[in-house]
Amino acid sequence: MAVLWLSNSSDTMKGMRLLILSLILARAMFADMYEVVKYTIAGKESISANYTQGRNVRSESGTGIRIFIADTQTTLILDPARKQYMELKGRPALLFTLAQWIARPRESGKTVHIYYETKDTGERKDLFGHTARHVITRERIVAEPGACTLSQDTETDGWYIDLPGERRTRAEVRALGDRPCHDQVIRHGEPAWPGFAMLSVRGEMKREVLEFSAAPLDPKLFEAPADYKRTDPPTTSWIQDLNWQWPMLQRAIETWLE
Repeated sequence: MAVLWLSNSSDTMKGMRLLILSLILARAMFADMYEVVKYTIAGKESISANYTQGRNVRSESGTGIRIFIADTQTTLILDPARKQYMELKGRPALLFTLAQWIARPRESGKTVHIYYETKDTGERKDLFGHTARHVITRERIVAEPGACTLSQDTETDGWYIDLPGERRTRAEVRALGDRPCHDQVIRHGEPAWPGFAMLSVRGEMKREVLEFSAAPLDPKLFEAPADYKRTDPPTTSWIQDLNWQWPMLQRAIETWLE
């Protein structure tokens, strides 16, 4: 039974619920992978085609085509109708980074217990040439009154496969500009890694892979086509960047005066 500290914010939990769920159910990263995925959230459906090569990602959906190039931290937004593209590069948020570093966390003094359960039903079926396992995972959070973390019980019902080169990574979500709050968390066991999800249902969110391939991809998929014209994206000035970052730094300083 391991004891650790967990950062959380109850004030932002409700607004970030779907984002957290999407991270939990998001696909792992592979050397080369193509998939068409249908997401159903609270009865609303959306479909996207995703291409992954290393850390580079291309996503095609009803909102357009986006390409993320990891080495340069660049995002390309393609407009096939006009044969144009925009290139976006983020500027360093210096004051925001400083605020996150100096902010004093609030210690709730409360304890949170997290319990994990994994059940392999023994059912198997072939999906896209791979043997998929039917696995049900459950996470139960029991928080003392006054804790930053909310008590909840979540269950994920899914079909999973094993793929070579699978990266079992985790993502951490933080509330921008919010003062971190710490609970003492006791984990009872560790969450199991069921594999790559071909179909998973968690609460009101369902993720279903409609097409899948692990065949090598053409590197040109992660470049702007040669016949596309580059256009200038909307920009913000350094003064505008500082204006939204400054209140975060002020708030971080105030946490040491409370």
